[in-house]
Amino acid sequence: RQATSTSVISETRIGGIQLIEVDFDESVTLVNPGGITMKDAWVGTPYPPGVPWMVDADTLAIPFAAGLLPDQKCYVLDLDSCVQNLAGVPLAGDTDCMVRGLIGDVTTGGMVTNSDVTAVKTKVGLSPALPGNARFDINAGGTIVNADVTATKARVGFTAPCP
Repeated sequence: RQATSTSVISETRIGGIQLIEVDFDESVTLVNPGGITMKDAWVGTPYPPGVPWMVDADTLAIPFAAGLLPDQKCYVLDLDSCVQNLAGVPLAGDTDCMVRGLIGDVTTGGMVTNSDVTAVKTKVGLSPALPGNARFDINAGGTIVNADVTATKARVGFTAPCP
């Protein structure tokens, strides 16, 4: 899913945020892995990523240790000074985006509601491998089943607001 400076994407699955892939609009080179930062959007607590790598010419993968990023939080990912294009020009413009860890928030609204429960119900029996379906496999079991609906229902009312 694509995140921009005006949208916040939620990681909805149990296990939380463990890998973020950033797709650039041109080929880039990773020049400063230390330039990648992840912080709590409200209090600034840093959460250091693992060692990033280029998946292909325009996709950067940023790993996080399992359990490092707590659920019910909003984070700011900043890529300032970490990549440059093939002409050696660093990123220009907005270099950060927000991501949210909120198990069950399949509608990405920042709060788990009955709409999330209904949305998961509509996907039961479908493969999480289909485009757009991974977020409905709440328990990350490899199939979308009634247990995913139950897990979402148990989290109704949980929130992770972003600034």
